[in-house]
Amino acid sequence: MKQATAGLSQLNEQLQQEIAARRRVEAALQESQRSLSTLLSNLPGLTPADTLTRLRTAFPRLKVVALSGRSEARQSALAAGADAFVSKGSPPERLLAALNTICEESSC
Repeated sequence: MKQATAGLSQLNEQLQQEIAARRRVEAALQESQRSLSTLLSNLPGLTPADTLTRLRTAFPRLKVVALSGRSEARQSALAAGADAFVSKGSPPERLLAALNTICEESSC
């Protein structure tokens, strides 16, 4: 019985280590995707639609909230594949609502 308990304890420890390692990798990937989306949106010579196409190609599961100071950019951003659009002049609550909606729809 002691041997079985020791074996289970060792397997549990290994599993906990694997879970912790996976969480670190996932967190790093999420951070890199956020950084990438910020970088791509500022690349000279690319339209917002080009930027979004590149993002979708590189990270198909990435969720994108388009931000613009031009409210008329909404239609083109959504048509290009953005998951949501928020005007830069909108209150912060609107951005939070968009993020919450995306997360609810995709189980973030």
